Amino acid sequence: MNFNKFTEKEKEYVQEFICNNTRMVYREKKLYDHIGKEAYSVNTFFNWECKVLPWSDGKIRAIYNIGLKNKTIGQVYNSS
Repeated sequence: MNFNKFTEKEKEYVQEFICNNTRMVYREKKLYDHIGKEAYSVNTFFNWECKVLPWSDGKIRAIYNIGLKNKTIGQVYNSS
């Protein structure tokens, strides 16, 4: 496969297919267990943005970016 021989529409399709069928997630879990109070945990999930890089040697590579330049927003779940 040669990246330069693909049309823009084909490149978009490859990126859409790979990014829709793969996922990278960072999960942070904090457990709070105070004396005399019920324990609970707070889970935060950060979904990483997917982008396909130009490939070479017949290998398709994807990169996942959490977007450190922009404000990072996580999905927060509380078990209490």
